[in-house]
Amino acid sequence: PNQVKNGKIGHQKFNFCLTFDNIICENCAEGKWASKKQNQCVGCIAGEYLLTSGVNDTCAKCSIGKYSPVAGRVECTLCETGRFQNETGKTSCHICSIGKFIPNEGTSTPCLNCEKGTEALAKAQASCTACRLGQYKTFSGNHLCALCPSGRFANETRTIYCHNCTLGRASSKIGQNTYATCEICPAGRYSPSIASATCAVCLQGRFNLIEDM
Repeated sequence: PNQVKNGKIGHQKFNFCLTFDNIICENCAEGKWASKKQNQCVGCIAGEYLLTSGVNDTCAKCSIGKYSPVAGRVECTLCETGRFQNETGKTSCHICSIGKFIPNEGTSTPCLNCEKGTEALAKAQASCTACRLGQYKTFSGNHLCALCPSGRFANETRTIYCHNCTLGRASSKIGQNTYATCEICPAGRYSPSIASATCAVCLQGRFNLIEDM
């Protein structure tokens, strides 16, 4: 019957013996091992790696923050940025959804929300980008930057609120990025409040000859 003789050379894993009489052994390929009662080399399954103790080799589950996508691995891979794994023995890492990020490799904690004034437009992001001109984001979280509503504008990036058009001016368009888009109300019209989308017609018996109140 076939017998196995323990032993390894360098990073080669346990040998397995082909015959009992001559104790002829071959080195197991990297990522595989054989114990005393085996007559062939075996590899660790996906989600595990070969743990070498110097006495007996065995398979161990990948630790949190790591994964092993295929069988026969001698080490696990760190989760990439934008991904995490909070369980052991896994073949892949969780991907951060839109609006979330993870800046470091090998992370075991869930994805972080983008801060106020920032967003992540795609999945698996390592960082968040600033809200663009004409946009804003008031709260931290996984929602995206929003366009400034009519009557308002944002002339800076990474802003948490939009500026209001002043009295006597109005802006009907959304996503505006300059005060110049707040147009002066023409004669006979006025803006009843700040952040007006349109200029209202003067009431009967009233008039406005001066533009830009």
